Amino acid sequence: MREAGSPKDHSTGSLVLSTIILQGIALSLWAVIALAAWPFGLWPGYTPAAMTTVMFGGHPSAELYRAAPPRRRPAAVLALAVLVASGVLTSTVTELLLPGRYDAEELGHLIGFLVGTPVGAAVFSWTTQQPPVPGPVRGPDE
Repeated sequence: MREAGSPKDHSTGSLVLSTIILQGIALSLWAVIALAAWPFGLWPGYTPAAMTTVMFGGHPSAELYRAAPPRRRPAAVLALAVLVASGVLTSTVTELLLPGRYDAEELGHLIGFLVGTPVGAAVFSWTTQQPPVPGPVRGPDE
């Protein structure tokens, strides 16, 4: 019988789904802020929205990180690398597709983080659920 909170209690699908739902909540909050600021000529920007969605969406992965075995650190590094790579890739593509827009790079980061956070959560969950790699076999004289 497994302990409650063990990494096997979280399926990859439920982790990704909860990440997407929390990102939707964060985007809804930013939509309300943008609608409230719009009549005054203010625009909150894409970068704070991207950071907020990553923080909201990263909560299920943080719970899994606390419950995961010692190999959680390489899994977290891999998940963050996926997140950063998706942000940079979509930022570059958005910059190429919308060269005249002043906020194309920020919009690309937002899109990349929206896509990269669930993918990073899936990579993190999958990596922590892999069986441990056995160490080298040692002979009797070592």
